[in-house]
Amino acid sequence: MDILLALDTFIEKVDKAENPTEVFDLLRIEIERRGFSMFTYILLVGPEEHNPTHSFWVSSYPRNWTEHYLKEDFGPHDLVVRNAAMSTTPFLWSELPARYILTKTQRLVFETGKDAGLQSGATVPIRGPGKVLATFSVASEEDNEEFRKLFKTHRHEIHMLATYAHERLMQLNVGNFKYDEHLLTAREIEVLTWAAAGKSNEEIGIILNISSETVKTHIANICRKFKVYRREHAISIALSHGIIQVTPEFIKQLA
Repeated sequence: MDILLALDTFIEKVDKAENPTEVFDLLRIEIERRGFSMFTYILLVGPEEHNPTHSFWVSSYPRNWTEHYLKEDFGPHDLVVRNAAMSTTPFLWSELPARYILTKTQRLVFETGKDAGLQSGATVPIRGPGKVLATFSVASEEDNEEFRKLFKTHRHEIHMLATYAHERLMQLNVGNFKYDEHLLTAREIEVLTWAAAGKSNEEIGIILNISSETVKTHIANICRKFKVYRREHAISIALSHGIIQVTPEFIKQLA
């Protein structure tokens, strides 16, 4: 319940943010509170789905590293960015060398990053609205094993924080993404409300007296209507636009 209440507080503050700087200040506080010293948000666009280019980039990485990254034009060779374009789930950077055959430049990106203090990191791919793709990464000077444990503990919270912040950034920067309040059916709203409260498909099915497979179908339909790929992003959209409400009173009922 503490995690849900903390997320609810974060959402309220992000919804009131009047510019991207305020959003990133809020994110920085939450990330540091969970033990991560650095983060970066990258908005990606491009003619090819698996070969996007940077459109908007905010980072708390060491300045010498970001300047070097841009000067050397590492973007097209950054395996983290490329993997995010092909993935829908959070991943550790340390997993990538074992998953791919790295080019000389790709190895250089990792090596010079570590030299600059980016010993370990993880990335959350964020998709939607429409074809929008973004990444939110956290990094640390800790070694891979310590970072892995830390990320495993907080990865779900980071995923939610990132998607809520991304949705607000879309409203502030990319355009007015408005959703019809009647886009979802009454049953879909019920399902998504319980999902926002942290309930699993099985638990939602018991509450609403439907099968978990039916819940799964409702979630898939909701994501399709919002043009996103994950339930977390669908939840953030619905909360941000007032389509569903998870009030403190509602949360207390779950205790």
